[in-house]
Amino acid sequence: MPDTNAHGDAVAQAQPGPGAASGTPPQPAASAEARTDERRFRAYTFAVLSLGLVAAFAVGSWQPFHWDSKLLWIGPVLAVAFLLAEQLGINVDVRSGISWTISFTEIPLVIGFFIAPFEVVLAAHLVAGIGTLLARKVAGRVLYNAGAFLLEITGAFAVAGLVKYAVGAGGGDKFPWVAALAGTLTAPLVSTLLALAAVRVLRRRMRVSTAVRLTARILVVGFVNASVGLSGYLVISNTPKAWPLVLAVFLGLTALYWAYSDLLREQRDMEALSDVSLMVARSGQLAAARPAGRADELVGGVDVREWATIAERIKDQLAAGRV
Repeated sequence: MPDTNAHGDAVAQAQPGPGAASGTPPQPAASAEARTDERRFRAYTFAVLSLGLVAAFAVGSWQPFHWDSKLLWIGPVLAVAFLLAEQLGINVDVRSGISWTISFTEIPLVIGFFIAPFEVVLAAHLVAGIGTLLARKVAGRVLYNAGAFLLEITGAFAVAGLVKYAVGAGGGDKFPWVAALAGTLTAPLVSTLLALAAVRVLRRRMRVSTAVRLTARILVVGFVNASVGLSGYLVISNTPKAWPLVLAVFLGLTALYWAYSDLLREQRDMEALSDVSLMVARSGQLAAARPAGRADELVGGVDVREWATIAERIKDQLAAGRV
């Protein structure tokens, strides 16, 4: 699922905003906008974390919990599985300072519906996710991502519980496969919506069509991961000797996953080039429409904010290492 790092995801970093229109960009104004962005993101982080804690308490009170000594080893195994899924993740920078990490975490999540209660899956995901962030030295956004992790798992189990009751399987502790699949798909949707909201909080530009396409492609990855994880678990649970077939499918999925990540990066790159071309063309048209005058008049008519945005998009391309 994606984490924002900036899982999918993804730490959103506050970047200095453009200054007012003048010959030389005023640094105090840029610093003030950066501080404003940081305050806005801190407030957003507090809201996400608070909502995550409340949701976790509500879902934990609703979902049944039955202690079993097997949970002593199931919990650590799930944490390791989440950790490995995070390590295999692919980072996609979508804007300056904002990126998504798309990972295989749907696979251990969908299996967790069948082997562990909500609290164990939540704890394993938190340990793996926060541990990965600390290992990647992005501790500055740990609280936001912790809130996102809480909402991902609580949203997944809430939707799975509703589907479970809807299909008439509410009497038992086990989730039917359709409920597990629906719950697993909820997790990347929640994290993607939170990340898109973070883009708006930090006042970054992203067209609606781009956000919709990116969300759809992330959900496709989540659906493939969840389907493969669910199918693998059901096959092995009924035919243990079929594990080599499941392993082969996982290896094929890994190859497909890396190839698909290139498509996401190409979408980002083409979007950035398109935006830069349109902004440069628009600025050229405005400059050509103005009558020729003195040099200081031409400088005074330049929209520094727009050119600062163009420079930021070019910086994105330089940081991407590809066009």
